[in-house]
Amino acid sequence: MPRTLQFRDLDDETYAALAERAARSHTTVPEVVRGELRRLARQPSALEWLTAVQRPVVHSGVDSVAGLDTLRGEWPDARR
Repeated sequence: MPRTLQFRDLDDETYAALAERAARSHTTVPEVVRGELRRLARQPSALEWLTAVQRPVVHSGVDSVAGLDTLRGEWPDARR
């Protein structure tokens, strides 16, 4: 069953931007807003997104600096 939303006190600048977008798309302001709300509803919240992309921290016991030094090799002599 369709639901109705009503927005009050929408500033003129915001409405003008929506109207311009609607005109470029050859549609109406309500249709633009409806599409944006659909897009927003499909996106995960910030917390949901962070939970999904968070990786567990793994400590291997390896000294990272020593490992990088091994990969880089010896430092050049700065006195040359």
